[in-house]
Amino acid sequence: MKIFAFLLVLTAPALALPTEVKPGDSFNDVISALGAPKSQERLGDKQMLFYDHGKVQLVDGRVTKSDIPTAQTAEIRPGDSLADVEAALGAPKYKEKLGNKLLLSYDRGKVELVDGRVTNVNLLSSEDFAVQQAQQAADAAQAAQRRAQRIAEGGALKAKKLADPAFTSAPPNYQVAFWQDFRRQYPEASCDDEYKLALARQQEQQAIQARDEKIADLEIRVANAEARAAQAESEAQQARYNNTYPGSLFIGDADRHDQFSGHHRNHDEDNRAPMPGNPAGTNPTPTAARTTSSVGLPLPPSATGLTPPPSATDLTPPPSASPSH
Repeated sequence: MKIFAFLLVLTAPALALPTEVKPGDSFNDVISALGAPKSQERLGDKQMLFYDHGKVQLVDGRVTKSDIPTAQTAEIRPGDSLADVEAALGAPKYKEKLGNKLLLSYDRGKVELVDGRVTNVNLLSSEDFAVQQAQQAADAAQAAQRRAQRIAEGGALKAKKLADPAFTSAPPNYQVAFWQDFRRQYPEASCDDEYKLALARQQEQQAIQARDEKIADLEIRVANAEARAAQAESEAQQARYNNTYPGSLFIGDADRHDQFSGHHRNHDEDNRAPMPGNPAGTNPTPTAARTTSSVGLPLPPSATGLTPPPSATDLTPPPSASPSH
């Protein structure tokens, strides 16, 4: 009877579930609940306490994390089946199977099974999970507050810009750049319509600019072609004149041609012998004749209306140099 009681005392701690340790508990609270650790490590203000069934982390003397099984998590023990796990924790959020390993994921953590039996349990305690949930809720509230603030700021900036004549009349490129930056800074404040409108105007302006540049290029090409055509025509006239009047001088400019023709007419008139019945130098000027062809080429003397020289048969031969007998 005494031996049985002694064995019962020895085995009682092993059968009892460990007392839960909560974040914020002191070092003394941990020792009171779990007893002295098997070993401990200290690094700066961080302290780790190691027990057979897990470890406890303290920072500045206060518990920040504990993976010691609680009364609830202790219901899942190594060797339990999948049915035991789901009976204690319910259906997992999702399952992941890799070979003979099965990983069950819950909001509070994960349970690993190999060949259908639990090998590892990593679940948060109820208190830790509640703290985590509270932190997540606080983070979500702050995110919602920041989102609402960005929406309000973005809406105010958008209204201000749309009411500013300097902005609405600004070049499309500037407006497109502004709305792109606006979308990055205020993703929750919609500006899709304004951005699409500015983008359409930008594309229209680019099309007009491209068209104007093409027209200007075509005008330059036409001007160059006309210049080349004029040069070719001038060279063709020179060639025709040279072929018609070899050795003659071709003057393409009309004014110079008139001056040249007039110079020769005056020279011919000055050297012409007086006509019978007229005093010297009073020969009547013949009626002006056309001195150029229809293409602007100077006509030869025979075509200008000048009096041709007398025929050799009409000249009176000079007296014979031999004396008469």
